[in-house]
Amino acid sequence: MGLTLLSDLDELEQNRPKTQVQPQMGGGGKPPRPTAVGLSDGGFGDENFVRGQVLRCLVTDTGPRGFWVKVLGTRIRGLMVTDAYYAVNSEIQAAFVHWSPSGMAVFEPVDPPTDIGGQTDLLAASRFLPDGSQTSFQDIFGRKALDEFHYLGEEAHKFDRAVDLLPPPVKESEVTSYSGGHANLKELVDRLFAMEFNGILIGESSQFLSRGALLIRKGRCIGAIHSSNFERVPKNGESALRNLMNDLLDDGAHIDCYDLPEDLIRAYASLFVGARLEPHYRDESGRYHELLLRQFEEEKITGAINLSIALGTEQCFILVVEGAFREFFFVQSRVYGFNQDEFKRELRTRDITQVEASLLNEGDEQKVLDMRQFLPFNR
Repeated sequence: MGLTLLSDLDELEQNRPKTQVQPQMGGGGKPPRPTAVGLSDGGFGDENFVRGQVLRCLVTDTGPRGFWVKVLGTRIRGLMVTDAYYAVNSEIQAAFVHWSPSGMAVFEPVDPPTDIGGQTDLLAASRFLPDGSQTSFQDIFGRKALDEFHYLGEEAHKFDRAVDLLPPPVKESEVTSYSGGHANLKELVDRLFAMEFNGILIGESSQFLSRGALLIRKGRCIGAIHSSNFERVPKNGESALRNLMNDLLDDGAHIDCYDLPEDLIRAYASLFVGARLEPHYRDESGRYHELLLRQFEEEKITGAINLSIALGTEQCFILVVEGAFREFFFVQSRVYGFNQDEFKRELRTRDITQVEASLLNEGDEQKVLDMRQFLPFNR
């Protein structure tokens, strides 16, 4: 399953793949059961809302596509979907919309937005980060504001690019640089294929104002990212590979390659070709990722867990191979390690605001692309 840009909450809810591991991740893996006046599975009697019912709510935090709210006088917390701004800790009226398939209450605001100096129409996305970037890995391809091309990287943009989401080189990695152009590119692609290379290729072109990165397993591409100043949003998958191969024909293009252990490539590839589990948006205990790690270990799962920290201002990936913790890395700080004790120390002062995960199913590893077939002069 390739990565997709999820721009609508309903689309996110309706298209989530269900997997065999979900029942052990805190629920039964089934949607709430219907009742006479709504949907319920809690049994407390305060969750049987009617669509359109207006409720008094407390705005508790920013959330995906809106704000987290608590229904006053009940045990219910949910997501208020809105593009307007509402002050945290304010009390407002919101209308119940529905229960999502995962059991989350969804609301719409009734009261007008909070007035901040006469501005009441701020987009929700602009509150996650100053430039409007989103918080989740699936939304990273909407980060145009963070990913405008600056050739060979200005320091302010060094680790704010979509290509930096791929695993960094480890101490044992050998980083090699190449120039672009027809002959150089063909020689490099042929060499990577022949040696069954496992690692990362990152390319930048000043002529095309673009950059891209490839996740390579045994000499074939199993994940790709590409962005340019001429595209509305970065691309991934086959179109990204095709665009990058075209751009690297530029004689002035710059290419870096570094090797990584094959098991890390397999785990990270799950984000491109694997099955996505249901996101977990807010965990007050901060322990949901530990439940996932335990489940991955019990079922010998290979995959990746993505933590959004402090409303997406920092990202962390955990790579798991056949149930074993293999690596963690923080995207912005480029801190990485290989055991859970190191990870816990790094995480101690950080606030997790969203958890996503993906797993590599049988057959997913065959979803590879032969880079030689994407060289324009080989078509």
